[in-house]
Amino acid sequence: VRLIRSQLSNNITDHPVDLHNDEAVLTVSTDEFGRALFEGLEAGSTVSVSTQVGDEELVSRRFAVPTLGGVRVMLVAEASPPSLPTAVAPGSGMISFGGDTRWVVEMSDEAVEVYYLLEAVNDGGIPVLSTVPVAFDLPYGAQGGVLLEGSTSQARIDGRRVSVAGPFQPGRTPINLAYVLPYSGGDLTIEQTLPVAVDQVAIVAEKHGDMRMTSPQITQSREMNAAVGRFMVGGGPRLAANETLSISLVGLP
Repeated sequence: VRLIRSQLSNNITDHPVDLHNDEAVLTVSTDEFGRALFEGLEAGSTVSVSTQVGDEELVSRRFAVPTLGGVRVMLVAEASPPSLPTAVAPGSGMISFGGDTRWVVEMSDEAVEVYYLLEAVNDGGIPVLSTVPVAFDLPYGAQGGVLLEGSTSQARIDGRRVSVAGPFQPGRTPINLAYVLPYSGGDLTIEQTLPVAVDQVAIVAEKHGDMRMTSPQITQSREMNAAVGRFMVGGGPRLAANETLSISLVGLP
């Protein structure tokens, strides 16, 4: 009897195989080549062979023992199922908004469109559950809040409330969202408080006419031309958790 798993190169060694006749059951273990040899059987008797491989029972048809020579029987078990990766239990830890996190402000009719392109960063080697809930409210007056393509499925928006469920996998988790903020007059201030730290402040705002952008969090600024228009760019150092990011636009059209 030859016992293999799925293909000829996969011998199942040192495994018991049973031979059944009308009177008894004989058991022989397979050798290094996956073979179990039954000798001294009575010619003309009717037998079958069987074995159990995991949850799979393999049974041959009944056959007669010949007077001379022998009978070769092959029992074939199914391939082993692929091993699943071992799940790693999440730990408790801190995340921050880092990586390419930035805020973008674009002009619309009597309103600005505000984009949060956030990356939740887990620098550890295992998933973490944030020690503080990653949830915050968009600024008062924000309308039409929506998650953008590419955002994690863990993020939700309900009215002005944004929440991101853990655990956070090692690396970066994208949270991209947008909303519209109407304004009247020539000045507008956007204020956003976040429950976790921002590693580095980065703001890009579309410029019309003599508009200016100011922020207590900006320590360096410049203007840049792009194919779609002119933009004001500001950057600053780390923003601690629960501090408020403030962006003021002066001279709106």
